[in-house]
Amino acid sequence: MSGEFVWNEGVAFGVFLGDWHRLMVVMVLVVLGWWWNGLKGNAWGERLLIVGGVGNLIDRLVYGQVVDWLRLPALNLWVNLADLYITLGLGIILMESFSKHNKECQK
Repeated sequence: MSGEFVWNEGVAFGVFLGDWHRLMVVMVLVVLGWWWNGLKGNAWGERLLIVGGVGNLIDRLVYGQVVDWLRLPALNLWVNLADLYITLGLGIILMESFSKHNKECQK
């Protein structure tokens, strides 16, 4: 039984369609920066972001584009697990950043 999928030439959720070369360079630099500085604390957001980025990068290197195999009908989107990791990782990073900012403002 074969499943449905779509080829995604963009990044997560089809963003940056056709401009992935520059984005990959930026992603590699960000990952190297995190590695250089060391992941601090719990760092789940950073880990999810890195794993998702590497997952999509592997698809790019193997297929030249990303295979999106999970359909989200309510949002009319096709995604893959790497996209979900990237989104969840960014969400965690933003929540931790706002939480840290709020704690600093209360001092």
